[in-house]
Amino acid sequence: MPCEELLRFVGNMGTELSHIKLDAEGQDRKCLQSVLNGVRAKRLTQDHLPATFGVEGRMAGVGVLLKKLGYKKFKLVAQDVVQHTNPMQVDNICEGSSCAGQWSGKFGNDAANAIANGNICWSTFDEALSKDVSLQKSWDRATSNGQRPRSTWIDVMGCRSDDCDLCL
Repeated sequence: MPCEELLRFVGNMGTELSHIKLDAEGQDRKCLQSVLNGVRAKRLTQDHLPATFGVEGRMAGVGVLLKKLGYKKFKLVAQDVVQHTNPMQVDNICEGSSCAGQWSGKFGNDAANAIANGNICWSTFDEALSKDVSLQKSWDRATSNGQRPRSTWIDVMGCRSDDCDLCL
C-alpha cells in the first residue's frame, strides 16, 4: 500500500476532503500533531482540513489537537461495539479478499456518538472530555475487578462544519 505523509496528503487534496479517518497503528497523535505543525508553519491552511476528522485516541490527546485545529464539536465512537460491515461490500464495490479486514463503522455525521447513547448528534469539547474521563474510570474499575470492559477502543471525531448538530 502506498504511504504518504499526512500533511502532504491533506495539502495535495486541496479542499476536496470531507472526512479523514486516521488509524496509524499507535502513531495517530504524532500524525495529527504533524498536521497542526503544518498549519502553524503556514505549510497548510485550515481550509485544507476536512469538515470532520476521526482519530483513534483519547480526548486529552487527539481531542485537544483536533480542538487546536479548529474542530468545535466532538463524538466519541466506541469502535469495538459498532457494526463491522464494510459498506463497499454491501454496495458491491468490492468482493472477496479485497473486502477483508475490520470496518470500524460510519464516519462524520453518520457515526454514533457514545456520549449521546448512540445518537448521531455532536457534543461540545467539555462534554466529550468529561465522558471520556468517565469511561476510562469505569474501564479501570472493571479491569481492577477482573472484568473485561465493554469497550476501550475509541475514535475521537471532530467537526468544523455548521452542518454538525449539537445534541440537545
